[in-house]
Amino acid sequence: MGDAESDSYSVNMKARVGQLARLLPTLESSVQTFVNSKSNFTRIATNDSQSPWPGFASGETRSQEQIQNARKLFILDSSYNPPSKAHAALALSALHSVSSTESTRLLLLFGVSNADKGFKPAAFHHRLAMMILFAQDLRERSKNFEFADIPIDIGLTSAAYYTDKSPAISESGVYADECTHVHMIGYDTLIRFLNPKYYEKFDPPLSALDPYFDAGHQIRVLLRANEDGNDEQELKAQKAYITKLAVADSTSRELGFKREWAQQIVSMEDIHAAGISSTRIREAVFLHKWEAVERLVTPGVFAWLHQHHIYDEPT
Repeated sequence: MGDAESDSYSVNMKARVGQLARLLPTLESSVQTFVNSKSNFTRIATNDSQSPWPGFASGETRSQEQIQNARKLFILDSSYNPPSKAHAALALSALHSVSSTESTRLLLLFGVSNADKGFKPAAFHHRLAMMILFAQDLRERSKNFEFADIPIDIGLTSAAYYTDKSPAISESGVYADECTHVHMIGYDTLIRFLNPKYYEKFDPPLSALDPYFDAGHQIRVLLRANEDGNDEQELKAQKAYITKLAVADSTSRELGFKREWAQQIVSMEDIHAAGISSTRIREAVFLHKWEAVERLVTPGVFAWLHQHHIYDEPT
């Protein structure tokens, strides 16, 4: 994005935030309607080159045929409390891998069943507002790349586990059956994803992952670095863990892990995500350390946090 475009984007930010603030009752109603529906997944918004800002109303009017054409769906699943530059690094790193010939979409997925612990969470409608701003920030940052026109959907799910989330998305009929899901997660989440204790109802436990990998779905893992981005020993250990998956020792196989699944697990690094956490952002907002907050979140999210008193209690 050129300097003139960047300046224009910044100047118009106040208007964007104000316009979205007026939609808060609609966002709150959308969450409540979804919760009451007992559905497992819904798409409530799309931000693409056809969308007027903020793109919220387009969720119900976007051409279903256009959405059904997607053959790869990148899924960034988070509590977005708040969205951060680590989320942006994860999304942009994955989108950089997209071939210009692929029909691709990005889904920002928000789980309404997430149990926030140890702090007062931002209300769900505020998180949705920040997700919409975050989606616009991503599109602004990607203007000069091949993937600039990739549509960004915002969805809600009541499913708590990845083994339930992909089926919920597929069964909704929003995307084509042959659409490949690529969940983008952090290294810590990968450890939980492959932890047999979450699948005790299955025998062997990791057989719970069979439908996910058999469908051709993939995992992209962002390796975790320290704040200085130079923790080579930690990154080396993480890479070794992922490499070892392809070997699948006897213990892993007894638990139900299949070595061919390793081909569907791809790791990536990004120094821009080092040292960023939602906890750190919430603490900085509470203490009104706005320079620190601005370094940790994208411009639209920063503007929202600065205007709304979301995290007015210590984490």
